[in-house]
Amino acid sequence: MWNWKKISVAALLVLLIGIGAAFYLRPKTLAVPAPPAAPKANSAKDLVLQGRAYCALTMNINTPMAAKVTEVLAHVGQAVKKDDPLLRMELLPNDAAAMMQRANKGPGIQTQELLIQQYELKMNQLERSIAETQKLTAANLAPRNALPELLEQKTFGLNQLENARQTLADARRSASEDLKVLSDLLGQKITSGSQPRFLIVRAPQDGHIIGVETSVTPGATIGGKVMTLGVMDPMVIRGQVHESERDRLKSGETASISLDSSNAPPMEAKLTSVSWAAQDNSLAAPSYYIFELTVPNPDLAIRDGNKVRVTFKAKPADEPAPQPAPQPVQPAPQPAPQKAATQQAGQPVSAPK
Repeated sequence: MWNWKKISVAALLVLLIGIGAAFYLRPKTLAVPAPPAAPKANSAKDLVLQGRAYCALTMNINTPMAAKVTEVLAHVGQAVKKDDPLLRMELLPNDAAAMMQRANKGPGIQTQELLIQQYELKMNQLERSIAETQKLTAANLAPRNALPELLEQKTFGLNQLENARQTLADARRSASEDLKVLSDLLGQKITSGSQPRFLIVRAPQDGHIIGVETSVTPGATIGGKVMTLGVMDPMVIRGQVHESERDRLKSGETASISLDSSNAPPMEAKLTSVSWAAQDNSLAAPSYYIFELTVPNPDLAIRDGNKVRVTFKAKPADEPAPQPAPQPVQPAPQPAPQKAATQQAGQPVSAPK
């Protein structure tokens, strides 16, 4: 009886050991890693830079020669159209005489026309002589060499007439072109035989007068630059950006600009270019790049030289690309738990004594 109790206790222990071993060696599923968290939006601040406004186009207005100011027809800030008169001036005596001589090409052309008429008259007389000589030659009454000599004179005369006509055509064309040049030079229509005495300075294109030289006063004799013309719509904004911020500027993007000297609402401008090379390439100097924007200016709120504040808004970070969901990893198959070594095949468990 006591031996059976011992056998039962031993069998119970073996069963418990087997259950524990089976639980420990059971297949395990690996934990699925959590997907990475989406990056937060870019927290970079707005990029604020300083710039200055410039006219989209600026050109100097010059007089072709020194002359005496008789009337000032434009002032600073005035809008002008192409060919509008800006200044009226009186030519100096020597220049007036030279302009008169250039405009008076009539006598030379008339002389050439008279020469052509003489050649044509000579050719008519020669034709009559040739006809009479041909009749005499047919009757054997003309000298043997008379007709060949007349024909040779005719050939020579035709060449002279053709050269004279070509010279007249060149003279007329040259005179026409010179009159056009004089008209553009003096700012008024000049015709053959006219006597130009005045010079009118005109606007080369549409724009605004942004500067008048102090010497431009009635009665003063001046030459060279007299005014400055600017195209103020659109305006160009130029500034500098450090190399650490250069990559934030992309051509074609928009920015808001505000005038330092005004409380007007911000205006929208478009970035047109960023320089490829730094403004100063020396090793000791910091690397700054030039950027340019264009901004419409229909009401002329921005003037040439105004300082402006340029703001590029911070952009949110790009959304991360979707990642495939991770798949659970299946563990390698484990060997089946073996039975307790306390029982031999075909042999009973011996009870402890």
